[in-house]
Amino acid sequence: MTLKNLRGRLERLESAPALRPEPRLELRFAHLRKILPPSYAGERHMVLRNGFPGLTSDTDCEVSEVEGRGPELRFGFDKPTILLYLVPSPKPVEAFSVDAHGVVHHV
Repeated sequence: MTLKNLRGRLERLESAPALRPEPRLELRFAHLRKILPPSYAGERHMVLRNGFPGLTSDTDCEVSEVEGRGPELRFGFDKPTILLYLVPSPKPVEAFSVDAHGVVHHV
């Protein structure tokens, strides 16, 4: 590599915009308390019932799906965010334990 090539590369590097780290994605959680039935064919929108989406799943944030046209639910997060809706299971939860031998026992 010649001195001229090295000087040119250094000048391009110095004039390049500074490398900035990409903002990291943030996960937020909200409980989806009311869901319209799959048979509902009309317009639907989300409504905030309580709280603000939290960084853990034990948040007090509650959202419901309601009939009709409505405004888009926006929270104005500072960082790029993925909002995960926690939905209750339609089946009852079964309690079980696993013993030291790896055998599953229903409680």
